[in-house]
Amino acid sequence: YLLREQNHCSLAEIGKVLGNRDHTTILHGYEKIAAEIKVNPQLNKLIKEIAKASESGKPKALSQLVEKQSKIVDNSTDLL
Repeated sequence: YLLREQNHCSLAEIGKVLGNRDHTTILHGYEKIAAEIKVNPQLNKLIKEIAKASESGKPKALSQLVEKQSKIVDNSTDLL
């Protein structure tokens, strides 16, 4: 989500970085996060924290936030 929002990477570029995933897989993930942050304030706040940590170059804080985000998304209702 953040690669697309902050860096304006193409779906193909993001797919390549994330283990040669198909662009449709990346699109699905992007759309899922985009929809979820509109209804989940906890996730919205966390995405903003991850963006801030990535811009500040704090890898330890960033990895902890990413792990936390994964748990929130896993616990969310499936949107599709």
